[in-house]
This record gives sequence, structure tokens and C-alpha cells, in this order.
Amino acid sequence: MQKTKLLSLLFLLTISQILYAQNKNNIAISYGLSDNAYISAMDGSASYNGEGAKLFEITYYRKLNKRFALQGGLVYSQNKFTISPAPTGYEIASYKNEIEMLSIPVYANFTFGKYFFINGALITDFELNRKEFESTDNQSGFGFGSGIGFRYAYKQVGVFINPFLNIHSLIHFQKDSYQQHLAEAGIKFGLFYSF
Repeated sequence: MQKTKLLSLLFLLTISQILYAQNKNNIAISYGLSDNAYISAMDGSASYNGEGAKLFEITYYRKLNKRFALQGGLVYSQNKFTISPAPTGYEIASYKNEIEMLSIPVYANFTFGKYFFINGALITDFELNRKEFESTDNQSGFGFGSGIGFRYAYKQVGVFINPFLNIHSLIHFQKDSYQQHLAEAGIKFGLFYSF
């Protein structure tokens, strides 16, 4: 129940920032595809074969000056894996698993040239489909993202392409001795509207 209240509050804060926009800012929507990997610190554990991820993102971009901007939003992502249990001497079948997350990234964005940008983000993640017994560590926590991209605008409407790398749960909400980290490397395609 508290998680639902927290997510609702964060969503309302994001929407209020969008509504309180000033000139030369924009709102963007994007769709992304990525390769994924599950990084484990333990030898001899199960193997996690990434089967890719997809994400949907809405962001608000606020210019601070000609080159710098802050960007925040909401991201829904689905990461798919095939998990092969650790060898035990018995044959155990592999199985599929999926991690769904709601993420709140806060990007620092630097524009160079006329069309290009780089960004880095602190990401707050909440795993949505967590069950009581899982073969993966909870990815709720703080992570990091970075990317480089191309943006083109015509009047108030524009498009962008943004290759990215995200690593989740670098600082996790639950204490685990050997925390596993979800990593994504992919590309986002999006549209933005300036106002």
C-alpha cells in the first residue's frame, strides 16, 4: 500500500512539473529496445541469458541555458531472461523470467553542436512484478544511466534518437550481500513538442 502511495505521489509531482513549464522547454515520448544482462557477483550461481528489453518513456525537458538542461520523467520497462539453474548433478530445465520496472530518471543534459547531446541520469527504480520467491534480486533502488543522441526540431515538433546504457540497483532498497544488477544497452526513438 505504501509503495502505491509513493508511486502516485511521484507521478503527481512529475505531472505538476510538466504543467508548470516555461517557454523553450519540451515534453517527449519515446520507445526503446535494448539488449540486457543480469550481472551476478557470485560464481557457481544460475546463468541469466538476456532476451532483450523494451521501454516506454515520457519526459519533461527544462532548459537552464543554451547548452544545459534538466530532464525528468517516468519509464516503464520489461526485461526478459532465460534462467538456467546452477549445475547440481541433476538435469533441471531452464525457465523464463521477466522483470517489470517503473523508473524515475533525472538527467543532466548537455547539448553540443546544433543537433547532438549527451546525458547522464540518476535513476530511481521500483520493481513491479516481484513475487515472494524469485530467482533474481529485487532491482528496486538507485541506478545510473548515460547516453548520447541526435535531436532535430522543425518549429515546435521534433524527433530524437538516443543510444543509452542503464545499470540498475547500484544502491538497493533491500540489503543483500551479493546484489545482482540489471544492465540495459539499447536505443530510444522519440518525439518531442516544445512550448
